Amino acid sequence: MDKKNPLGIKLKANEIVTPETLAEFTNGRGLNDSENSPLVNFTRISPNSTNPRRNTIQKITIHHVAGVMSVESIGAIFASSARQASSNYGVDNSGRVGMYVEERNRAWTSSSAVNDNQAITIEVSNIAVGGDWPVGEVALAKTIELCIDICKRNGIAELNYTGNTNGNLTLHRFFAPTVCPGPYLESRMPYIAEQVNKALKEDEIVTQEQFNIMMDEWLRIQREKPASDWAAPEIEAARALGITDGSNPQGLATREQVIAMVVRSIK
Repeated sequence: MDKKNPLGIKLKANEIVTPETLAEFTNGRGLNDSENSPLVNFTRISPNSTNPRRNTIQKITIHHVAGVMSVESIGAIFASSARQASSNYGVDNSGRVGMYVEERNRAWTSSSAVNDNQAITIEVSNIAVGGDWPVGEVALAKTIELCIDICKRNGIAELNYTGNTNGNLTLHRFFAPTVCPGPYLESRMPYIAEQVNKALKEDEIVTQEQFNIMMDEWLRIQREKPASDWAAPEIEAARALGITDGSNPQGLATREQVIAMVVRSIK
């Protein structure tokens, strides 16, 4: 079995795969979503890629398409070998996601082999041409969702936008004389990183060491709480009888403490 393609799907250049035709390939199982995003609605593999990529996936690079385009239209542009361009994914204004280069392969997107060998690249449709090249709310939200998915599957713990090549959220204009991804998307990069990191943190697994620290703190707080008004008379009576010293009235009692108090109460 090919570990890179356990379902045995042969994705060829310019082959169009829709959710309907995908079932014919996989008996309804879908593409290997550990390798590629399960958010994909449309697939048209571009001939413009380096297979496989020469580095591990560590970054995300977000572009704009410099136009109003569907995922099918983006795929049609990347289908031409004369274009010498592609991206791993595309997002359109209806929130649909297209895949043009599988994640295991390097797309030709950012004018930088070094960057693209480490990055998953995403082309996002604009809602208007020119100006600050705006992107709609639906496309922006889906781009964030796609980034979260990419980070989770590829072990990217945090998305860091620094405004230069030092971060792992990069822009096309860092590597070439271009305005891509346009002023609007560039201004939203801190927000994108913030939303992605918020989602990643919510899904963070608590280690045993972290749990122990949190539990110790909770127990400390409980021990410092005073007795409730309704229990105060009984606690004082038990203290007078020598059953308890009355300390830590809201702290948890161990089995040995309970046994000792029971025995004292029946003497």
